[in-house]
Amino acid sequence: MKLNKASFQYMFALLFSVATLFAQNITGTVNGDDGSALAGANVAVEGTDTGASSNQDGSFSISGLSDGTYTVTASYIGYEDASAVVTISGGQASSVNLTLDRGDIRLNQVVVSASLKKELVTEAPASVTVFGGEELEARSATTLTDVIGNQAGVEYMKTGLESSNLSLRGFNGVFSGAIHAVVDNRWTRAPVVNAQLLQFFAPDDSDVDRVELVRGPASPMYGPDTQQGVISLFTKSPFNQGNRVAITVGDRNFMKIYGRVAHQWGARAATRVSFSHRSFDDWESNMPRSLAEAQAQGHSYYEPELIRRGLQTTSYPFIDYASSGYDDPVGGAPNSATADEPFSPEATVFETKTEFRPDLKSNLTINTRMANLSAIEMTGVGRQFADDVDLMQFQLAYFRQDVLGGDLYLNFFTNINDQKTTYSLVNGNVVYDESSNRAFQLQHTVPMKNGQTIIWGLDYLDRTPETKGTINGKNEDDDNFDNLGVYYSYEKKFSDVFKFVGTGRFDQNNYLDAIGTSGVFAPKLAFVWSPSDVRGNFRLTYGENIDLPGNFPKNLDIAVYRDFVYKQGLGIDFQSPAFGGLPFNPDIQVKAMGSTTTGWTYDRDANGVPTYRSNWSPALGLDVNTNYAMGNSTMNAAAFGVWSPVMMGAILQSAAGQGYNAAFAAQVGAAYAAATGDVAGAAAYGAAQAGAAAQAVMALAGSVSPSAYSNIVIDETFSIVNPLTQYPDFPATKETTWAQTEFGYKGQVSDNMTLSVDVYDLVISDYVTNLQNISGMVTVLGDGGSYVGNVLTYLATAGDANLVNWINGWDAAAAGGNGNGTGADEFAGLLLGQVAQAPIGMIAPEQSPYGGNLIYGYKQLTEDLNLQGLEVSMNYFPSAEWTFSMNMSLLSDSSLTVDFEGVEQFVNMNTPKFKLGGGMQYASQDLSYGMTLRYQDSYFADGFSGTSGNVDGFYTVGVNAKWNLEAVDGLSVGLSIDNITDVVHRETFLGPEMGRFTSLSLGYDL
Repeated sequence: MKLNKASFQYMFALLFSVATLFAQNITGTVNGDDGSALAGANVAVEGTDTGASSNQDGSFSISGLSDGTYTVTASYIGYEDASAVVTISGGQASSVNLTLDRGDIRLNQVVVSASLKKELVTEAPASVTVFGGEELEARSATTLTDVIGNQAGVEYMKTGLESSNLSLRGFNGVFSGAIHAVVDNRWTRAPVVNAQLLQFFAPDDSDVDRVELVRGPASPMYGPDTQQGVISLFTKSPFNQGNRVAITVGDRNFMKIYGRVAHQWGARAATRVSFSHRSFDDWESNMPRSLAEAQAQGHSYYEPELIRRGLQTTSYPFIDYASSGYDDPVGGAPNSATADEPFSPEATVFETKTEFRPDLKSNLTINTRMANLSAIEMTGVGRQFADDVDLMQFQLAYFRQDVLGGDLYLNFFTNINDQKTTYSLVNGNVVYDESSNRAFQLQHTVPMKNGQTIIWGLDYLDRTPETKGTINGKNEDDDNFDNLGVYYSYEKKFSDVFKFVGTGRFDQNNYLDAIGTSGVFAPKLAFVWSPSDVRGNFRLTYGENIDLPGNFPKNLDIAVYRDFVYKQGLGIDFQSPAFGGLPFNPDIQVKAMGSTTTGWTYDRDANGVPTYRSNWSPALGLDVNTNYAMGNSTMNAAAFGVWSPVMMGAILQSAAGQGYNAAFAAQVGAAYAAATGDVAGAAAYGAAQAGAAAQAVMALAGSVSPSAYSNIVIDETFSIVNPLTQYPDFPATKETTWAQTEFGYKGQVSDNMTLSVDVYDLVISDYVTNLQNISGMVTVLGDGGSYVGNVLTYLATAGDANLVNWINGWDAAAAGGNGNGTGADEFAGLLLGQVAQAPIGMIAPEQSPYGGNLIYGYKQLTEDLNLQGLEVSMNYFPSAEWTFSMNMSLLSDSSLTVDFEGVEQFVNMNTPKFKLGGGMQYASQDLSYGMTLRYQDSYFADGFSGTSGNVDGFYTVGVNAKWNLEAVDGLSVGLSIDNITDVVHRETFLGPEMGRFTSLSLGYDL
């Protein structure tokens, strides 16, 4: 038979019809019991190898089936499986809609932060806590951190009504950036300061879908610098939201308004636009206004009443007032942000989130956030007034199913700062920051056979500081940073009982290149055991995280105090006419600096002893960066000539000096009365002679000098130190390795009770301290023997018997003399000792261009730190509405001591050893109410600008309630009372005293 074209067409039609008859489709959808589409659900046809994964809208299609009856089962992490019987006959496709019951979500929580993929929290290879958005709304807390801060292992330090600092498992502190926070996989860290200011970056509670808190070494997706865990916030999809308006009012003139519009543009696009504004009167700081007031409180931090704002420069005199943008008078302008308390912060935030579903397998998300704020923040160099600051964020994320056998995720985001008028409340230095960063992430998740999953990815971070030298000073032109990281994660399930997870991350950046490091690698291994007779798992995890040096340890160069020693400490302004009106400023400034790629090195003499620089050099016609060897006779003689009369005047004006003069006047008056009989005029005569003696001794102090000098070095506590051991050269700061071994259990101990227990051991290698003094103050010590001889010679030739008597009076026992017949030695010891307390110069690192100024820097310890901890959390659910919770945290130490180059170093955890949290919450469809408890022990804390002190233990009790009003659909009322018993307390050293705070909210879902 001859086959022609028509024959082929008929044959093809026949074959297609047969294939269609015997290979049909099953289509349908997978939804949760709340009606939401479940994307990525596994749909299987039992008894076959056929199945599919649901699309972004929950739809699925399974092909290749012949006529017959099948059982189709859908499964999704955190939900109960659902099955349906489907019959295919006559070549017709069948459809089925499967609804999965989530059951008690408190027992079926799903996380993605621990392993970079969805899994039950009880099966995660890390210690994870999850909060749902409904829980946050029910609590009506002032900020998200108020809820997070009451969990096991969380170190929480409130520094204001909204401001706070967070870390996990110790190592907290002001302006802390230890914990890594992300919103929809967008890092929230500001480009330069590296702090986590969640009060500015967290979304509104009503927009939060869930919060995942991961303790210990974080997943490699989140990059380096995640050594203390992750707070991961996921916002709701605009597909599942409506319109809302809300207002909250409270104590301290608190007001917050919030509005949201959510709109769906057909089946494949939806947008959320939200706006919020809040303002309030913050807790009063009550900061000291002078150094003397601060010293009376046992520290040295103060914020003066008058301040002159200026830009720091790297050339003498290191300040530019003309270009600051302010026009403050020479004497200073009122420091109103701190003096006119209470200070009233404000923040206005505008956010958008748009989701596109180009097809059934993909999702494109665009996020924007713009915030304008005015706030005071505690930093390591003192409080800063951020005035009219703009923070901007942009994110573009793309997710695609079924790409090369797995799911593809692409993520790009950028954070931009715009602040030009921020300034220090300590010294008035303006902080200019128009820095930005950009990051790109690619991740591919590939499920494999036999319970295996492979995840691989890479990320790139580029950071561009733009601070006009106000933050990074001399390092402004060499402070860009770029980091490339690659990572993997491998998971293998051995039946339903045992699971292994291994991850690794490799990072390389331009800073590591500059210090000669070829890259850093961080591994993590986790073993999860889920016994069949236990409703939970046991975990054993070892993980390392690499903490790369941030901008501050590398590039920081910022002023801390101006005129710190002479003007503020001694009340002497050498540029004023009263003290000579010098054309230069010899006072000592305080700077905080990073060590860049060179580390810290010191100029030394031939014997290896560090040299010093002096801001008095212009008096000798020299530059302030001139180095002087110890014992330099020219500088010592000049310095003694200045300080001898100054210190003599200080002695005469002191209480001891005035007491001595009064006793001398009385003694001389009594002798006068006895010799002349003029009792009435004795007091006036004695006073006149004492005044004459004071003038004469001032002339002596300005005329007589020792024949030889030496120098001593003192630290900031005025303790004498050995410069050879105290100031070694320090290498460049390198990476810090945090190695953590953790054993934990998480699961159900009964049908309505969960328990989580974690025990961990943390070893930190090459830890970088907070800012510490790395300079030594040099003073001049006159030779006592030659000075006594020279004083005696002066007295013998001056012909002033009254002065001789005044000097010899110091020999008396009542004045502390030794009774050897002359007071010249006691007088010499008194004056030389006072002069030896006046710094004339500074041992400072060569990397500092700031002459004889005091430098604070970061030290990298060579001895490992070791910390252990225990965390326990328990939740009891007696009914579907009630939840009772309790947690406790225990650290082995609140302060660690190590040896560094022969000098003892203290590393404070800035958190107590023991903390306790708890609460109870009732939640039904129309009503919720509850109570929380927070307790922590006392501890020793670092403040800022080198201060430290004790923080007393405290407890707080909070209550909350929320009503959905039946009379008006969508209207709700919330009440929150934090610290209802009004326990006035501080949570950090030099922090504000805080008490009870009550707020009332009204929300309406349109």
